[in-house]
Amino acid sequence: MSNEDLFRSPYSPSESTDELPVDPYAANMPGYPGIGRGFYFLSVIGVFLSLVFLYLVNDGTWGTPVLIGMVLFLVAVNIAATAFRLINQGSSGWLALLAAVPIANLYIWLRCLVCPEGYAEHRTLDLLGKVAGVLALCGTLFLIGAG
Repeated sequence: MSNEDLFRSPYSPSESTDELPVDPYAANMPGYPGIGRGFYFLSVIGVFLSLVFLYLVNDGTWGTPVLIGMVLFLVAVNIAATAFRLINQGSSGWLALLAAVPIANLYIWLRCLVCPEGYAEHRTLDLLGKVAGVLALCGTLFLIGAG
């Protein structure tokens, strides 16, 4: 050990030229964090099928405390998936809370299914988004008309 090492402060920066590894979750990375359309669609289908299964297993009742807790957990999973999908579009994840508002939830759902990655910046739909938008809008109007 040299004399310089003995008197060097332990709090001084190291002399290493190694750079820190790139954080894949950093906000300044190219691309957008969050989940894409496909995974969001699968998560919504999974939550819906789980709710149907829970309803059928409990003979069409929702009253037990365990079942209520499971339903609330699935609702939280759906809100989290919606938040990550909105972040992937470049929007705020807090918009996912609008899923609790009756008419706004249709807008959020349609936006999550239709808009591509980074939509908040480039405002253009791709072919898949246009097809999904027409199908989702027709399905929504059908359900509203049938009810």
